[in-house]
Amino acid sequence: MVNNSAETFTPSASGAIATWIWEVARAAQETGTTLTVLTGRAQESPYPWPDLRVLGPVIRPLGRPATLAERVVRRLLGWPTLRRWAYAHRVRRSLRDIPAGSLIVCHNDPELATLLARSLTGVRVVHWFHNPILATDRWRRRYRKAPLRSVAVSRAVARAVETLYVLGPLTVDSVLNGVDLERFRPPATPPSGPPVISFAGRTGIEKGLDVLMTACLSLAPGRAFSLQIVGTNHWGHQTDDDYQQQLNALTRRLNDAGIVVARLGHVTRDALPSALQACHIHVVPSRWDEPASLSILEGMAIGLASVATATGGSPELLGEAGALIPRDDPEALAVALTDLLDDAGHCHRRGEDARRRAEAFPWSVVWQRISAFTTPWP
Repeated sequence: MVNNSAETFTPSASGAIATWIWEVARAAQETGTTLTVLTGRAQESPYPWPDLRVLGPVIRPLGRPATLAERVVRRLLGWPTLRRWAYAHRVRRSLRDIPAGSLIVCHNDPELATLLARSLTGVRVVHWFHNPILATDRWRRRYRKAPLRSVAVSRAVARAVETLYVLGPLTVDSVLNGVDLERFRPPATPPSGPPVISFAGRTGIEKGLDVLMTACLSLAPGRAFSLQIVGTNHWGHQTDDDYQQQLNALTRRLNDAGIVVARLGHVTRDALPSALQACHIHVVPSRWDEPASLSILEGMAIGLASVATATGGSPELLGEAGALIPRDDPEALAVALTDLLDDAGHCHRRGEDARRRAEAFPWSVVWQRISAFTTPWP
């Protein structure tokens, strides 16, 4: 498993790709296979993986020499940045003695996957698209000609990649993300009291938290419910910006309307299941095309009635087990929430539907799909 140059592998300050690698590695370990994980260095402690190779910093060097080096690798060698060029060559050196027949899975780094597929003999390389990541024309041409396999986290991402990289139709496989069904499970005793609506994710503008808060404002008169917000606008820390100030203003308006807003900030992976178990309804109101939202899967696995925007891979995850709404549409979201807030029995049944749907997505299924890549390809 080869992480990309912009990501780290920590339980506290890394994104969804680190979670994916960790969960799939654990699923592989349960079948008797210990994967090697290659990643860049972070200030925080990495996941405690037995075969972990940390290949140096992922920070960008500064100063005039670095600027000149950036121009060289970009103009002469075609690499987007010096950091990505340096990391790719560290990875290649680390894998130079890899046994023939080995499988290498690269994540969101098509340049690195292309380099490894063209320079390492006797191995198979898979590139896993966690979103339709861009590359220059030069690298897209190289990628198309490289002896590698392409996989995406949803059909939506797969079709987008085929268009961006001018690949043939249906040439990119799709394997939906998974969820830890043991850790993310319904509570033994359902939470009592008025309904709690959950949001869990980064509080950046692309995640549409303001849409949810605006919908809650329209529902406030005459209804008793609360809103729980988990997350910050950066992995593991919060910085102030215009959008955070907008969210703060909406929080004050909700409080003035009698709606309690619990903003928990960053919550560790270990603490996340219990935070979700305190809720009844889970909303993922993203503006952007969610590739295959872990938040959706985790809310479903907890048994929360689930609502999400019909973007990206979200319809593939929810199926018929949740409500899909248009993006940037607080009125449609308010209607979906009204059905759940005003009928406790309906809300409970939709939560049961969500849990049953989530049970189709254990991480072991993702590992089974990967381990099925056993035959060479041209």
